[in-house]
Amino acid sequence: MSVQSAKTSNSVEFERREAHLSRDDSDGPPYTIHGVALGENDVTFGTSGVKKLWPAKELERAAHTLQNTNLVVDHSQRAVDVVGKVTKAGYKDGVGIIYEAELYDEGLAEKVQHGLLEVSIRGYHIDVDEMSEDDNGAKIVEDIEFDNLSIVPQGASPSNTLKMGAHAELSAAELIAFTETLDVATLAVSEPGQWVKWEDNRGITVGMPENGEIDVDVYQQFNGTWRSTGDVKAGQC
Repeated sequence: MSVQSAKTSNSVEFERREAHLSRDDSDGPPYTIHGVALGENDVTFGTSGVKKLWPAKELERAAHTLQNTNLVVDHSQRAVDVVGKVTKAGYKDGVGIIYEAELYDEGLAEKVQHGLLEVSIRGYHIDVDEMSEDDNGAKIVEDIEFDNLSIVPQGASPSNTLKMGAHAELSAAELIAFTETLDVATLAVSEPGQWVKWEDNRGITVGMPENGEIDVDVYQQFNGTWRSTGDVKAGQC
C-alpha cells in the first residue's frame, strides 16, 4: 500500500501474501476479483519504516473513496499500467475495507491464479509528524483518502486479500439497495433474511436460498393474506 501525507509526499506501501484468482476459461476479460483492501486496526510498516496503526473508524470513513479508483500495477501512474477499476467498496465491521474490482489483464489473472501476486492500496493521510501514537509506538493514521488499488509482488498489510469472483457482501448490499428505489421513505433493509413492512399492505423480504442467490421479493396483502407480487430481483452471492 502506498499512502501519502496530505501535506507532504511521505509514502508507505502495503500489500498482502494471500492471493487467489481463478477463472472459467469461457470467461474473458474483465475478470472479477475481490477481497479485503485493508483490515481494521492493521499495523503496517511502509517503505519509510514508520509503524502505523489504521483505526477502524478512520477506515470506515474512508472506504467510499476507494470505489471507482483505478486498479494499477505497482502503484504506477502510467496509463499503460492501468489494468482495471475498483467497481465496489465498503466497510465491514470486524473486518475492514472490502472491495470488488475488474481486471482486464489475462497475464496478471494467470499469475494471481497461482498465488504469485498480492494487492496494495495507495492513499493520503495527515502528516506523520501530526499523528499521535498508541502504547506500542505506532502512529495513528487519520483523514485517509484512497487513490488506487494496486497489484504487487509482495506486501505488508496483514489483512489484505485477493480472490476470484464477486464479493458476497457487496453483491448483497447492491441488491438490497434496490429497495431504495421503491416509493417508500421509511423502508430500510439491513441484511439478507429480513422482512420489512410499510404502509398497511406492502412488504419485502430479502432471502438467501441454498443455490447461493439473494432474492428481493415484494409482497402485498390481499384480503388479509400476504402474497408475492411476482416482482423478484435476484443476484448471485
